[in-house]
Amino acid sequence: MQLDLSRHVAADPATVWAVLTDIPSAHLTLSGVLAVEILTDGPYEPGLRWRETRKMFGMKSTEEMMVLAAEPPNATTIVAENGGT
Repeated sequence: MQLDLSRHVAADPATVWAVLTDIPSAHLTLSGVLAVEILTDGPYEPGLRWRETRKMFGMKSTEEMMVLAAEPPNATTIVAENGGT
């Protein structure tokens, strides 16, 4: 399954990119994110991995996330595995 999301934001691309790629602060800027654990050192680029704990639909879940592609400041692809999917 693939999920594509888009949203208009009244800010320049560089500002949005800085917020979205600040993974250690995701719990402060993204609703639903409760905690982040960085698994690999380094900048936001393909291969960066982290565990993200979110609360969605009243349930808590922790997923391992990875940057698959990064095209600053316009596009990124993040993948996650959930139950073997």
